[in-house]
Amino acid sequence: MIITVSKKSLIIGTLAILVIGIFAVGLAVTPFDETGAVLLSTGNRQIKAYLDDARGWRQALDETRKQLLSLLPADTTAAELWKPAPAGGAPASIYEQNRVATTVMDRLTEVNIQVDRATVPHALQGTHAVVHRAVQDHLQLAHLILDYVGAPDETKTPGIEAQAEVCQQDTSRLQELLEEGK
Repeated sequence: MIITVSKKSLIIGTLAILVIGIFAVGLAVTPFDETGAVLLSTGNRQIKAYLDDARGWRQALDETRKQLLSLLPADTTAAELWKPAPAGGAPASIYEQNRVATTVMDRLTEVNIQVDRATVPHALQGTHAVVHRAVQDHLQLAHLILDYVGAPDETKTPGIEAQAEVCQQDTSRLQELLEEGK
């Protein structure tokens, strides 16, 4: 059985399949928000890129805060607040503490530089202020904890607890803003 298809029908069919394929790909890659599809203009791409970066910075802040608090002895109240310390308490040796501290400070410095150099869309200036404040507060927490690790003194614990609470509030506020910006 031989099926004969005219050249015109073949071209029309191929074009129809091509149009449907392009439409399907377009739907798959188009971002949506509550109001519908979002046109990825230059401004909208900048907003999306900034929000993606801010989510990464928030995650880095959470991770570094947990690593910092793991430097504290397990019986420190601030460590209990976050429960990041390993089962055995603080790392056993000053060498391990130095390795963790170096890693954390390098990461916080890297995030701080990224935030300072970020291209901030006008509509996200307020969000950027929250990000910047959160990074600065985490750097302050790092300095307080490293001061405590280098010269343990129980009178430093309330300051660490207060700064840890400030950092938690900063990242919670940042998380709220990022959820709104989806």
